[in-house]
Amino acid sequence: MTDPLKPSEKSLIIELIDYYQEVLNRQVNIALEHKEMDDQTYIGFISEECTEETVDAVYDHFEILFISLMEYHRERLWQRILKGAEFIDSLDKSDPRFYKAVEKYDALCEKYKQSGNEEENKC
Repeated sequence: MTDPLKPSEKSLIIELIDYYQEVLNRQVNIALEHKEMDDQTYIGFISEECTEETVDAVYDHFEILFISLMEYHRERLWQRILKGAEFIDSLDKSDPRFYKAVEKYDALCEKYKQSGNEEENKC
C-alpha cells in the first residue's frame, strides 16, 4: 500500500503531467499539420492519458510515448527511403530527374542515420 501523497507532491505530479502532455500535444499537432502523421495515429497519441501517481511513473509513461513517437517518425522516414529507391530504380541515368532524386535519397538516408541507433541503420 502506498502512502498518501502530500499536497506539494501531488501538485508537482500534476504540473509534470501537464508539461509533458503539452510537449507531446505540440509534437503530434505539428506532425499532423505537416502531414507527417495520419489521423488515427494522431488520435492514439492525443488520447493517451497519464494517470500515474509518482514522479518516476510519470517519467516512465512519457518516455514510452516519446520513444513510440520517435519510432513512428523513423519508420515513416524509412518508408520514404524505400519509395525513393524504387523511384530511382525506375529512372534511366539520362532522365533529368535522376540526379535530383539521388540527392534527395541521400539526404533522407543521412537523416535516417542521424535519427537513431547506429546498429539499426539500414541505409
